[in-house]
Amino acid sequence: MFDYYVQTYQSFLASPYYEPTMVLLGYAYNIVTAFAFIWAPLWMWEVLESTLQKQKRAAFLQKMEFTLLEIRVPRNIDKSPLAMELVLHALHQPFKPTNRLEKITKGKVNSWFSLEMVSTEGAVHFYIYTPKEFVKHVTNHLYSQYPDIEVRETVDYVTKVPFGRDKEEWDLHGAEFILSKPDPYPIKTYVDYGLDKLDLKEEFKIDPMTVVLEYLGAIERGQHAWIQILIQAHEERYKGKPKDREWDKFWGEYWWKIGSEDWMKFVTNNWWTPPTQDWKKEADKVIKEIKDKAGDKMSSIQRKEIEAIERSITKLGFDVGIRAIYLARKDRYDTANIAGLMGIMKQFSSLELNGFKDNNVTKKDAKRDIKTDADLMKAKKKMFDAYLRRGFFYEKGKPFVLNTEELATIFHFPGRVSATPTFSRIESRKAEPPSNLPI
Repeated sequence: MFDYYVQTYQSFLASPYYEPTMVLLGYAYNIVTAFAFIWAPLWMWEVLESTLQKQKRAAFLQKMEFTLLEIRVPRNIDKSPLAMELVLHALHQPFKPTNRLEKITKGKVNSWFSLEMVSTEGAVHFYIYTPKEFVKHVTNHLYSQYPDIEVRETVDYVTKVPFGRDKEEWDLHGAEFILSKPDPYPIKTYVDYGLDKLDLKEEFKIDPMTVVLEYLGAIERGQHAWIQILIQAHEERYKGKPKDREWDKFWGEYWWKIGSEDWMKFVTNNWWTPPTQDWKKEADKVIKEIKDKAGDKMSSIQRKEIEAIERSITKLGFDVGIRAIYLARKDRYDTANIAGLMGIMKQFSSLELNGFKDNNVTKKDAKRDIKTDADLMKAKKKMFDAYLRRGFFYEKGKPFVLNTEELATIFHFPGRVSATPTFSRIESRKAEPPSNLPI
């Protein structure tokens, strides 16, 4: 192989293209160095800014404190998922810096929450993992919509499972879920299932979440199944890649305006500042693509897609990451529960619009460098650790967007339609809700 490269290089030296190629490279070098006074400061600033922001962000994240709230619900809840949608409004907590310098020097990030549905040996529980500063805020809004529930701080259930640190052997299967289509396409929501109709009788209700609860309730002794829905107010998405920047527009319209106000503004927005993705702007692009594809003859499906997207973006959006884990002692491990875990999100999918598909599954995959049993165990430990820390948004996780209606569909407190026997309910409220509930 080395001899091949040597022969190729010698052939190039002897070819008639050698001299003109070197001349062109010399010209290119001179041009690059001549404009170094422009690109070098910008490049150095981006490196320094990124380094400083990462350091400040790491320090800020290290200081954040969280609490796990358990929500116990009464046997009868007659409210639709709209009540949970209103609770989610209170969790939309974007951080808006007064200026760019504040964002860089303080390292502050948007607060995030985790909505969790858990089966501990078949006993089903609801939890909300929240920053300590929002405990009262979250509790008040929960009571305002569900006055008969019981909310209490509790010990993290994840710490009670000694996966990877106990002499007794455990096994685990985990996965993350992502959308099967671009974010603006909505999933099938409780409105599509008719749960928004107040006059709908209990016996005619079809709650898609009952599939999840039935799966969790079927988990047996010595087994656990956990579902984690991480949410954060949709403000700035994860950084785009350099290829996402508008280089074609730069070379077509702005390169020759060097030093002008338009040039400086474009460079600042597209090079200096890493690109971000905006959910509503993406929706506008998708709608335009659908209309362009349809032309003068728009089908009923295309019309439905546009109407669904337009309705979806009128509500508050959250950046979301969904993670699910099944784990058990090896002598109790049931592979049949893996199929159930991977299929718990299917009822929220729509062939015409959007749905969920699995991602980052803990299985052998050469593309992800999981080739050996040791690699697989490392991936499982990483999945368990990420679940324990509720880490996602600032750990290279790539979120997708769901609005409040979609989130309320996949996480709400079920009514009498759910008869899961192991679902932890309360017969009556044990404590009065706060008197200063938000209006």
